[in-house]
Amino acid sequence: ARRRYEAPQGEVEQSLAGIWQELLKLERVGRHDHFFELGGHSLLAVQLLVRVRQTFGASITLRDLFTYPTLSGLSTVLNSGNSKTTHQNLIPIRPEGTELPLFLIHSGGGGIDYARSMAPFVNIDMPIYGLEASGLTPGQEPLKTIEEMAELYIYWIRQVQQHGPYRIAGWSAGGIICYEIARRLIDLGECVEFLGLLDTFYHQSSAAAESFDDKSELIQFLSRRVDQQALDHIKQVAEAFDFQRLVEHIYETKLLPEELESLPILDGLTIHCALATRYATRRAVDNYSLVKLPVPVWLFEAKENDPPTSHGWRDLLGDDMHVIAVDGKHTTMMTGEERLRYLGAAICEGIALSSLQAAA
Repeated sequence: ARRRYEAPQGEVEQSLAGIWQELLKLERVGRHDHFFELGGHSLLAVQLLVRVRQTFGASITLRDLFTYPTLSGLSTVLNSGNSKTTHQNLIPIRPEGTELPLFLIHSGGGGIDYARSMAPFVNIDMPIYGLEASGLTPGQEPLKTIEEMAELYIYWIRQVQQHGPYRIAGWSAGGIICYEIARRLIDLGECVEFLGLLDTFYHQSSAAAESFDDKSELIQFLSRRVDQQALDHIKQVAEAFDFQRLVEHIYETKLLPEELESLPILDGLTIHCALATRYATRRAVDNYSLVKLPVPVWLFEAKENDPPTSHGWRDLLGDDMHVIAVDGKHTTMMTGEERLRYLGAAICEGIALSSLQAAA
């Protein structure tokens, strides 16, 4: 992940490097280093925007960071003053390529880190764009329905590709959003060449509460990631602590699940926004009604799920559903080079077959 090291130049680069070192837990950062290659992800990106505003008194957007992810590139944005762009859900992950683009929709948590992880293993000639949720940045409100999300995301998709054939896919809850995007595009008379559901469940495992509560949502998030003793302790202290103090206590007592232990400490506001976005997406999925679409649907099913992800989908889609088994569980299928390489190849194969069928 480390590029050729060159020391940060000037006050802005040096100050920004200090922020990166703290957030990414690194001893040094070079001016050509890439935020996401060094371990940055959506939540850390939000933290970075907050720290930039506090340190430099300047406002930049997530799109600025995705467009200029190196230390020197982002410093150039800061040196030119506040960002001229507004928040955009569409993030160019790999905008170059000669083929039709692939649009990847965020999962239930709202971020598109999985899309960035997958991109190196998808046909290099295929441009890749991610659609990130509204609500992750403080001051934004999450969208409340799948229909609202689909309408907004189609607007952004058409800024890149005005007309079909379209290729869209989404992981987990993102597959449900893709399904509604496809339905709307078909109603507009457009061709949806590829509709991919990346381990998207037909039925959600749990319904969202009637109203959002950050402590309850945090406990729900951790319930399947920590042991029962740790969960009981968190529930007990949650009654006495406010949300910020609860977050601090979980870090202090090392109660994070194993897969999150290596993450830098995030502030309560960032976690609150992430949980609110997660809650809104889950509730939107719970309230969405599926109808059969007149196009083939490709379901990439994690082998280790029990019951299989395809349960429910088969009853709705019948022979119009193609199931491709991929390695891992729902929570691990986007980790590890071997799994990602297999998944990327499977998606490319699905797109190629869909393209042939559409041409026929």
